[in-house]
Amino acid sequence: MPHRDARPVCEIQEKRTISVVDRYTLLLGTVYVSDATLYFCDYTYEDNGIPWTVRRSVNVSVIPADTTDPPQITYPHGNKEGVELGEPHNLSCQVQFGFQRTFDPVVQWWISSHSNHEGMMKLMEMEAQQVRERSIEEFEFTVTRTAQIPEVTQLHLDSTFTCLAQNSVGNSSVTIRLIRKSAVSRVLVIVCPVVSLLFVAGLGITVHVYWLEISILYRIYLPYKQTTTDDKEYDAFVSYVPSSSSEEAGGRGRGVREEPLEVLLPRVLEGQWGYRLFLLERDLLPGGAYAEDVVCAIRSSRRLVCVLSPDYLASTCLFELETGIRALQQDPHLRLILIWTSPNPTSPNPSSPNPSSPSTTSPNPSSPSTTSPNPSPSTTSPNPSTTSPNPNPSTTSPNPSTTSPNPSPSPSTTSPTSSRPLSLPLSHTLGLVAPASPLPPLVRRAIRVLPALHWTPQDQGRMITSSNSGSRFWRSLHKAMPAQSGTGTDT
Repeated sequence: MPHRDARPVCEIQEKRTISVVDRYTLLLGTVYVSDATLYFCDYTYEDNGIPWTVRRSVNVSVIPADTTDPPQITYPHGNKEGVELGEPHNLSCQVQFGFQRTFDPVVQWWISSHSNHEGMMKLMEMEAQQVRERSIEEFEFTVTRTAQIPEVTQLHLDSTFTCLAQNSVGNSSVTIRLIRKSAVSRVLVIVCPVVSLLFVAGLGITVHVYWLEISILYRIYLPYKQTTTDDKEYDAFVSYVPSSSSEEAGGRGRGVREEPLEVLLPRVLEGQWGYRLFLLERDLLPGGAYAEDVVCAIRSSRRLVCVLSPDYLASTCLFELETGIRALQQDPHLRLILIWTSPNPTSPNPSSPNPSSPSTTSPNPSSPSTTSPNPSPSTTSPNPSTTSPNPNPSTTSPNPSTTSPNPSPSPSTTSPTSSRPLSLPLSHTLGLVAPASPLPPLVRRAIRVLPALHWTPQDQGRMITSSNSGSRFWRSLHKAMPAQSGTGTDT
């Protein structure tokens, strides 16, 4: 009795066309791929009343019918192939063969030189065939054969190459010619990677050198959603150097009292706009470490407002600015607001010479001003004949350098940045006013990219009110401050 997968064949006869012929032959009407399995043949007999069973196993494989098609060449596709003179080259031929019980594929490369008048074809030197068998459902085999050209010469360019594939049904072939590759393509293959490498290296060096400036610009202009729950205790930390008494009284002679910016800022930001400020003179607790307290206060603030001036750049307040720059690189919610202040402008007094004018400096014997017949009142001479007959040199002296105020404005009366736009990098101003001591490298590099506001005394009476939109300075400052509760996005 025949068995299939430990099941008697009689149990599956109803589902399949299976029959047993002559008790010893199993006939499958239609063969399927699933019929490839292990079959058993059992023979039972008795010997002296004892039943015996003899079993034999047969492993059945399912194969397709032999193909009726010739081989099909799948590569090369075209009739031309690019090569380089003087370089080795491999010719590859890929062929698909159908199934055959006696599978004996033939794949060969032939060369035919046009210089040979007889037109004879010559078999090329080739590697062994590589056969790759696919699944039984596809009934195909793929054979690859490669021919080697040790060095491409002009003779190879003038020849034709033929790949010939053959089986028991028939044969197929494909013929190609070798063409020389353009020299430009080879140059591009060499130049493009080099240019790309140089570009990446240059970009890496640039980022490394200007990493501080890039990180600061990224922190400044990166928009983020302003929240009121960012664990910040203060809205702004105000850093400034108190103005001297002479600067504060600069405008009293004209009947208008001009207050310095460090006095106006707390009044406007806290009194009118409702921000909470940290002022060192008011909020710094005594007895603590100055450096640690400043660092903690800046980290607890949403803004660092620095009122810059030549005195500020020469003071210890640069530590507060440097601390803010370092905190800016770590805290995405911190912003720096730099305000450059210019001295109060004063008009020249005609009744008294300008003390900064060159005509009021110590007389030089070699200077032409000492040979004037009318010396200045501060200059006395023991010789009566050299004294001026008129004691008032401002009305009788012919020397224009002593009878009129200095026509050129002194550095203390005219700001070198009075015509600077409102929001320009602070480095434009620092180029005109040199600090007393060199700036720290971190501060010097940061102020090249940090934007700054410009304050002039004319902005004092042009603050933002319900009926007045205010000057450009106050509008820009209000926009740079953190958003109040319930407002939109802060940038």
